[in-house]
Amino acid sequence: MEAVTSPLSLFDLHCDTALEMYRAKSSFSRNNCAINAQLLKPYRRTAQVMAVYCPEALSDDEGFLQCFSVLSHLHACLGNCAEIIRSRKEIPGILAGRKTALIPAVEDARILAGSLSRLAALYRAGIRVLTLLWGGNTCIGGSHDTDSGLTPFGRAVVRKCHQIGIIPDISHASVASAEEIIEISLSTGKPCIASHSDSYHVFPHTRNLSDRHFLAIRDMGGVVGLCLCPAHLGSNSYEAVLAHADHYLSLGGENTLCLGCDMDGTDLPGGIRNVSDLSRIADLFARHGYSDRLIGHIFWKNAFSFFTGLSG
Repeated sequence: MEAVTSPLSLFDLHCDTALEMYRAKSSFSRNNCAINAQLLKPYRRTAQVMAVYCPEALSDDEGFLQCFSVLSHLHACLGNCAEIIRSRKEIPGILAGRKTALIPAVEDARILAGSLSRLAALYRAGIRVLTLLWGGNTCIGGSHDTDSGLTPFGRAVVRKCHQIGIIPDISHASVASAEEIIEISLSTGKPCIASHSDSYHVFPHTRNLSDRHFLAIRDMGGVVGLCLCPAHLGSNSYEAVLAHADHYLSLGGENTLCLGCDMDGTDLPGGIRNVSDLSRIADLFARHGYSDRLIGHIFWKNAFSFFTGLSG
């Protein structure tokens, strides 16, 4: 049985751990989440996009206020284990200090409630990635479970994101909304991403990404993260991720494909209990003939190169 022969580094594009730590009032060093400092110890270097999700039960205004509470708790609970970035220039220094580099994000921009000033406030609070949609129709536009595109406000949000230095994320977007986000991104000359989206070609779930959208993100220099949600993989076995990775790679995604596991935001497939088990996916890739270099691209280099190459 083949296995990865070089030490793994891990850069993941999406998790919901910040909200779970806030709810439990737990720390990054010790918690019952799928990600914590102890579980990350086997990896050589670690970086994580840490999304703050707005639960459906909260109103837009309540979600906006809770976002700042979650971010405040995140800052307070890190100790010496991790550090939150405010600029891509800080990432190498954080890693050199043997800490996890955390990139704050918001999942479901409905909390903007029609106000661009709220977007500016999120940027000042450190948000650097914005998953624009989650479910249904919102002030931003249509999510994956609708046929709607962006609203005029949603289009203004995408343009403003690119202007101030927030990365728009098309995961959870409808086909029509994704088309518009990509179109606006192309017009600005700045990339968008799909932080946690599997392949629609492999398994036709509305949350999954079309080949056309994958290729557009690839060509603009963005990144796409493989999600471990069984409903999106089409199987309750983690080995199902291989078919999605194979297909994205067949589209020329060697420098685009990343991990966006959605830890603490979804059920995990059999064989994956938490972030420490992701080495099983690396070994799966190795058994399938992926080189250490390619596995390194998927687990680390592609996301690292993307984020450290951005301004702001």
